Amino acid sequence: MDATDRASSERSPGRGGLACASGIALVAWFVRMLPVPSVFIDGQTYFTDSDSYYHLRRIVYDLAAFPGTLDYDAYLNFPVGAKAIWPQTFDWLLALLLVPFGFAEDPAGLEEVLVFLPPILGAATVFALHRIVVRSFDARVANGAALILALLPAHYWYSQVGFLDHHVAVSLCATLLLGASLTSITRCEAADVAGGRAIGLGLLLASNLMIWPGSVLYVVLTLGSLLLLATLSHCSRTRMAALVTVTRSSAIACLALAPMCIGNDWPQWGPYSPVVLSRFQPWLLLAIALHAGLSWAAFRRGFDRSLGIRIAWMVGCGAMVLIASVLGLPGLDDSVRDASQWLGKRDAFQGLVGESVPLFVLHGAWTTQIATSRLSYFVFVFPFAVMGLAWIWREDPRRSERFVLLLWAVVLFGFTLLQKRFFNTFAVAMAFVMALALVEAGARWLPVQTFGSRGKRAVIVAAAIVLLAPSLAVYLGPLGTILSRVRAEAPVTNHRVEVNRARRELTDWLREYTPETSGFLDAGVQPEYGVLARWGEGHFITSHARRPAVIGNFGDDLGRDHFLLARSFFTADPDRASQILETLRVRYVVIRSMAESRALAQTLFRRDGSRLGRFRLVHEVRPMAGVDVPAYKVFEFVKGAELLGQAPPRAIVRAELDLVTNLGRVARYEVVAQTDPQGRYRLQLAHPTVDMPGGIDVASHYRIRVAEVEKTLDVPDAAVQQGAVLRGPSF
Repeated sequence: MDATDRASSERSPGRGGLACASGIALVAWFVRMLPVPSVFIDGQTYFTDSDSYYHLRRIVYDLAAFPGTLDYDAYLNFPVGAKAIWPQTFDWLLALLLVPFGFAEDPAGLEEVLVFLPPILGAATVFALHRIVVRSFDARVANGAALILALLPAHYWYSQVGFLDHHVAVSLCATLLLGASLTSITRCEAADVAGGRAIGLGLLLASNLMIWPGSVLYVVLTLGSLLLLATLSHCSRTRMAALVTVTRSSAIACLALAPMCIGNDWPQWGPYSPVVLSRFQPWLLLAIALHAGLSWAAFRRGFDRSLGIRIAWMVGCGAMVLIASVLGLPGLDDSVRDASQWLGKRDAFQGLVGESVPLFVLHGAWTTQIATSRLSYFVFVFPFAVMGLAWIWREDPRRSERFVLLLWAVVLFGFTLLQKRFFNTFAVAMAFVMALALVEAGARWLPVQTFGSRGKRAVIVAAAIVLLAPSLAVYLGPLGTILSRVRAEAPVTNHRVEVNRARRELTDWLREYTPETSGFLDAGVQPEYGVLARWGEGHFITSHARRPAVIGNFGDDLGRDHFLLARSFFTADPDRASQILETLRVRYVVIRSMAESRALAQTLFRRDGSRLGRFRLVHEVRPMAGVDVPAYKVFEFVKGAELLGQAPPRAIVRAELDLVTNLGRVARYEVVAQTDPQGRYRLQLAHPTVDMPGGIDVASHYRIRVAEVEKTLDVPDAAVQQGAVLRGPSF
């Protein structure tokens, strides 16, 4: 920096006040509120993402059972039931906040309130980043970092209105942990080991893990940075302060987290799986505390005389703790397999989840579309910015703190390349780094004598806008929707919203017209039947329809064998499909029109259940004309009335019934059989001719035909439901 910039930096802490932070946070909140017209449509509330609906399901349950929580959920993985892989913390805390307001009796009002939570947490993250940056750098960097984060779609995505997901809280908690990590490095270099700071850091470590087990990455970054400082620092007091801080904070985090983990068994995961809250997290914290404590004792006795000795000790001690743990704790070695399988997407389901695929992959092909739209051109400049800052800071007196920031940023960048879900938190570190890089570049390449102070700021702002440009296009859709509302024009079509509207119509019907199942608000009661649909509809069925889902958005994370059995239904022959549904106690099957290239699903959708045994069409959902979203058909799986009769040997017997669906579409249900050598025929009829439930109108009788001879037959719904044997007409 030149003299002017250096003086500005020294004066900056006094200028980086709460007003600037609050103003930029308000901008962030406004940006995240842009999709409001897509959340409230025709008096209904629509969450943006499928996962929001399972968070809603748990919050509704927690409000009704408060202070109890929904641990085992019979409405997941039906009929086995399961525990959701997300920790309870996020949903329970929201229930705690809302208990005094009586939302347990007002589900619609609850939805209207919850949709506004993500923008608040997103704005809080922007505010927190500003305060963290201004504490270590100047107001210009803080303002730049906060503004970049406020506008980056990577962070906007999880914090937009209607996106009720724990990842918005993950980003806030990780940002606070990043700030605490930088502060801890500075305090350790000053040999400050106040007990209160260790307690605060320990509770923050535990809080991150309580929100999301994947936050183990941020925990390891924090504690690993301190252990690196203890190894590489030339100052003995700094090394000892770092080890004391790690020991204390890890032990406190372990004590805080243990009650949520010990005894938390997962049938589908090992006892030490890092994918869920298990014994793994307390073990990791305890192992790190033990490692740091042993190192502190060793360093006091002279094992820190040289860098080589310190490195050898830290590696050797860590290896001994790890080996002893693996030998003494059966199942611990499986944790590596679970973590690599989840992160590397080596299971079939993870490859289907959009947020689990690499940053530069879309629909199986390499592309920069997601990277540029979510992270802007900054994502391509970022590696060069890191290298440039590392070179600039190599002799900086506070380089330890600076290099910890770069470590966070680089590691998060690597994980984001593997899985897109990490761009939510990477956006925070990238905004921090890019603001620093822009200010440093301006200070070094734009002399005040040539450009002037205002000219320099204008050039830096223009550069940031150019780099952000491809991301800003993300907001054109929400802005277009708002403008269409203001002008009273036809609304701009939003694919994601229209998919959710179709799902909402589907689940509205299921909730109103199918028999109510027990246990939605009482986990101790088993439901009577389940609904089988594609996994992407699972959370809608569980939460909004209030019916048990056989498979859902958690996929095979709730049990691989069960998931594969349920999915095999869609490719099975009719007889095997019926066996699967009986095993899984399924009463309703939902088939969607798109992406159903598999044999039975496609045939069932196209034929409306004709010639496929025990399936009867009871409802269909057609999307808005001109919108490329799936249509749905709901089939009830019934025992079917068994029609027995006589006709000439080897004759073809047909039973036909005309239908008019709830959408006014005329269809025909048909069953075909051939008589045996004795002239006996057997037809299994899934539709009644009277008392048809739902919105399907049926003809008053079946037409039973053999060649040119036709007779009629009435079939009551009770016979269909009970599998009664009926005498058929004789030919």
